[in-house]
Amino acid sequence: MKFLLKFYSFKVINIDHMINKIIFFMGRSASGKSTISKMLCDELRLENLNCVVVDADELAKYKLLPLFGDYSLKARLERAPHLVKLVKWLQSKFDYVIVAATGQPKGVREIFKKEFKNCITIYLSASLELCKSRDNKGIYEMKDVPGLDLPYDEPLDCNYVLEVDNLTPTMIIKNLKKIIFKDIV
Repeated sequence: MKFLLKFYSFKVINIDHMINKIIFFMGRSASGKSTISKMLCDELRLENLNCVVVDADELAKYKLLPLFGDYSLKARLERAPHLVKLVKWLQSKFDYVIVAATGQPKGVREIFKKEFKNCITIYLSASLELCKSRDNKGIYEMKDVPGLDLPYDEPLDCNYVLEVDNLTPTMIIKNLKKIIFKDIV
C-alpha cells in the first residue's frame, strides 16, 4: 500500500488554469529535436508548468506506433493518426506536450495541422553535414533515410524555423523561451 500512495503522489493541478499547448519540433534525424525537447521540458518545469515529451525515437524503441522502421510515405501516413490520438490525450493532462518527430512528409504535417489545436510547430533546420556529425544512433549509415536516399520535404510550413547550425542547445532554448512565454503572458 505504501508503494501505491507513493506512486499516486502527483502534484495537484488546477485544470481551470491549464495551458494545454502542443510544441511540435520537426527536423532531420540528429537535428537536436530530442535534446531540445528534453531541455525545454526541464525549463518549463522550473516555471512550475507540467509538461511531457513525446519522442518518436522512444515510441519506436518500445514499438508503440505501427510500422516503425518503415520510412515509406504509406507507413508515415499510417502512423500519423496514432500519434495524433496519443498527443491529444496527453494534451488534456499537461500544460505542454512537447513532440519530437521528423514531420515527414508534408501529408503527415497536414494531418497534424488539421487535428491539433493550440499547437506551435518549430522546424529545427540543420544541415545534413551537421546531422551526420551528431548521429550517435547510426541513422545516416542505414538505408531508407529521409534526406539521404529518401526525399526530405523540408517543413518550412512550420510556425517557426530556427537555423541551428551555429547555435548551442542553450542558445536554442533561450530563443524558444521567448517564443513560448510571449504566448502565455
